[in-house]
Amino acid sequence: MEIIKKEKYMKKILAFILPMSLLIGCVETETPSSSSIADACSTINLSKGLGYEENVYITKFKNDIKFQYKKLSHPFKETQESYSSAGNDFLLVSYISQQDEVIIQVNVKAIPSNMRKEVENLLNAESSINSLVNSITQFGELIEYRMVLVNNRKFLEIEWFNLDVFGKRQRTISWISFVNGSMINITGTAFPDNFSEHLNIFKEFNCSISIETTK
Repeated sequence: MEIIKKEKYMKKILAFILPMSLLIGCVETETPSSSSIADACSTINLSKGLGYEENVYITKFKNDIKFQYKKLSHPFKETQESYSSAGNDFLLVSYISQQDEVIIQVNVKAIPSNMRKEVENLLNAESSINSLVNSITQFGELIEYRMVLVNNRKFLEIEWFNLDVFGKRQRTISWISFVNGSMINITGTAFPDNFSEHLNIFKEFNCSISIETTK
């Protein structure tokens, strides 16, 4: 009975998370300790200004969290559209390159207080990570996922194929973490034929983000 109750509660948690994660696109075992998790920022190649304004950083605040990140420049333009089924309420920043049909976004969603403890523990057990990954990628095709460190903070990195609003196949990489009562989702999306050439920009933008709680 307890297992059924737990499964129902997990479904409720995942139903809360799922809308923000779909962009255009039980015995639990613990995940590895931070010391054994790969550093996602150790293998990126600095793009020497490609897509960025050199040494220009933007600071924004959302849900009592301070974000600082590199400003993207040509061919990227900042937009106010999230391209998410959840709408724009959780959008921190969105960049799009129309010529390359590439989108980079950060969404931040507050977690209801009655679900906060369970949601924030999702990345601490392999079974709950699997449930989260399966829910996010259920309408697509999972490529791979792993736990990584980004600026010393634990993130779930997921890469998968999904469909845009026109039914075209696209490829997405997301970094998901839970900070100060909020879910943070950093995402890069492109069509499969030009995903690889933009992957380093996705990673460099992700690794440029500084996240600090303000209270």
